[in-house]
Amino acid sequence: MKVNQKKVAEYISIILGPQIWLPVIFLLLIFKTGLSTDRIVILFPILLIFLVLIPTFYLYFALRNNWVSAWDLPKRQERYPFIIVSLFSSLFVLFSILIYGNKLLFGLYITLLASLILISIITFFWKISIHMAMNVLGPFLINFIFPDKLIWLYLFIPIIFWARLVEHRHTVWQLMAAFLLEFVILWVLIYYLRVY
Repeated sequence: MKVNQKKVAEYISIILGPQIWLPVIFLLLIFKTGLSTDRIVILFPILLIFLVLIPTFYLYFALRNNWVSAWDLPKRQERYPFIIVSLFSSLFVLFSILIYGNKLLFGLYITLLASLILISIITFFWKISIHMAMNVLGPFLINFIFPDKLIWLYLFIPIIFWARLVEHRHTVWQLMAAFLLEFVILWVLIYYLRVY
């Protein structure tokens, strides 16, 4: 039986997409950064609403109203409203973390926010791979919180690279740019500035 590479690539893009990574990162930030129960009770609904539900509802309504052609926003112009919604939501979360969070949560969230902001700025001029960025950031944050226990997650990077190329969603340069940008953000914020 011949394997349909494009179908496999589509499934990989769904499984390793931002819609999976963002909830995983959200749960890590809430439950694995040493927050007290009282702070978790306050921050959990805030992060759930503003980092997961609002962007998800926007995509749902955008698809229903034909504002976008697909859930993964393949056209650069389709990403603009989503970026604006996500940035405002993310800034509200930042203020909440400043009040109720701790240093580790703040540092890791700043890393996530820096990625979002830089990728958003680039998106207004050039299409860059959000899938690739999330598949660098996600495994890194998991291995940062659980020091080097899940190194195999870094295998997702070449897998998503292959999938996005096979689907013709990105060029090699768009994928490499996302990888390098995320690598630099992580190195500067985590290892050089030590924001955590």
